[in-house]
Amino acid sequence: MKFYFTPVHPSSDLSDEKEQQSIPFIKIESKKEGISCCDVRRYDQKIYAVGYWDHRTRIFQCKNDKLLTVLRGHTDSITDLRFHPSKNFLVTGGKDKKLNVYQVY
Repeated sequence: MKFYFTPVHPSSDLSDEKEQQSIPFIKIESKKEGISCCDVRRYDQKIYAVGYWDHRTRIFQCKNDKLLTVLRGHTDSITDLRFHPSKNFLVTGGKDKKLNVYQVY
């Protein structure tokens, strides 16, 4: 499975062609099926989180895709996750109707 996404800063002007060309792409290749969502910590773009159907969220290092940790806490699939725009917090939501807040790196 291949999954591509762009970490876009909220203040980016995507109508500007030069701005579009400077946006980095992060490619996730996973032998494991079941990626449901992902997000990059935008203020430094050093880590990204991926939510899976297996109820877990995995945190990876952007520069080498090294798995840093696996977060457990949901009893059903992860449906969404977001990093705080300027702090070390990650919020995950799941089909189990829970919101979990984690302090990460």
